[in-house]
Amino acid sequence: MGILRLAPALLIALLLAACDDGGGNGGNAADSGGDMWFINLVTDSPTLGMEIAEATAATASYGSSSAQLEYISGNKEITFYQVEPDGETEALDLEVDVNLDREEDVLVILHGTMDNLQLTVWENDAPEEEEETGRVGVLNFSQRQPSLDVYLTDESEDLFASQPLTTVNAPATEGLFIVDEDDYELEFTLPGEVEVVYDAGLVDIDEDSSSYFVVADFFGADDSAIIVLEISGAAPARELVNDSIPAELRFINGISDYPSVDVYIGDTAGEPLFENIAFGESTGYVQLEPDDYAFNVTPHGIKDMFFFQETQGLAAGDQVTLVTSGLATAVDDPDDDSDDDLQTDGKIVADSLRNIALGAQLSFVHASPSNENLDFYLLLPGQPVSDTSPEVRGLAYLLSFDFTPDAGDYEIVVLQSSNDAIILGPVPVSFEEGEVVDFYLFDSEGGGTPGELRSYTP
Repeated sequence: MGILRLAPALLIALLLAACDDGGGNGGNAADSGGDMWFINLVTDSPTLGMEIAEATAATASYGSSSAQLEYISGNKEITFYQVEPDGETEALDLEVDVNLDREEDVLVILHGTMDNLQLTVWENDAPEEEEETGRVGVLNFSQRQPSLDVYLTDESEDLFASQPLTTVNAPATEGLFIVDEDDYELEFTLPGEVEVVYDAGLVDIDEDSSSYFVVADFFGADDSAIIVLEISGAAPARELVNDSIPAELRFINGISDYPSVDVYIGDTAGEPLFENIAFGESTGYVQLEPDDYAFNVTPHGIKDMFFFQETQGLAAGDQVTLVTSGLATAVDDPDDDSDDDLQTDGKIVADSLRNIALGAQLSFVHASPSNENLDFYLLLPGQPVSDTSPEVRGLAYLLSFDFTPDAGDYEIVVLQSSNDAIILGPVPVSFEEGEVVDFYLFDSEGGGTPGELRSYTP
């Protein structure tokens, strides 16, 4: 397999807290154009959006990209906005004019934080490659691993016998590379070392195609972990899996009318994974290899009666909560003459673990079957609900949402969506910078309304 390094691509790095250039749509439109992707790497962001010349728009959440966009050559004004949980948009004080006057690939990357937005517009201006070759570009935006060696090798090759393709330093790229079309093993190490910190697995480089690999911080338990996104073709970015990162699981018991439960993986013949977990109690996290797992929740000390049975897949790097909720309702199985099972609800909820320095990261999970759809308010102390809009409106049972308030003192109020009746609140809460808190609304102990609001930290 051959690899040829080209001159660095054009890199425009604009470190912008705010920008008002005036802009303006270009008048040099041509018949030719190129492809563009919008990538969101703003660590404390909601969903962000990009608009080109007040026409083409695209959105992306953290660690993802938009689908491929096509543009017409010319001078283009690009503006940005954020998408609120209720779907409303708010313009960001950030814009840039870019002269897109060639057939080229363009990556528009927002990174940094919401208080210190940084913009990189990366244009692939490489010459066309030879037959049976493709192009590869690597960009690093990780604060945790700001310098990495990149290996693109035959899967059978040992790194001790290989040379790195390049070293990428954040926030930048080391250029484009022409490589033979083939399947390659993509791996990352610390500079000068051969111990792999991220194995992205096999990547397929096709003839006359371009693939871009973007490194960003992974918000999991491992403070050094990264994610790697592959951007190629019309689909949004694909996150490459690093199978060396374990999944982490905890359990929260929201069964309001039973003393305590046990949690098993697989059959109940052995010891439980979690034992004697009372209503409202949370376990710590346990590490599990990425795989499919059959979870069984039983009354404490009883192995042949099941509250909850479900198989769930855990991916590398997942940090999740298995939560059961509701009442232990008897279910009559006509094909089973033994005692009836007591069935409850349950779900795997992804935990949010962003390491945000400028605010808090909160999740709210509706786990109270006795309550209908909910409106959730986070208010300043003494602020009436009539003075603002909810953080989320009409949240259904066993759904959740995330949001990122500034550090400070607040009050939580939860209303029924249909008639604005207050279910809970005002409940005083305080958040520190960088704090991560998960709120769960369960039924009241013993069952029914109004319910209990419990908070947990990962």
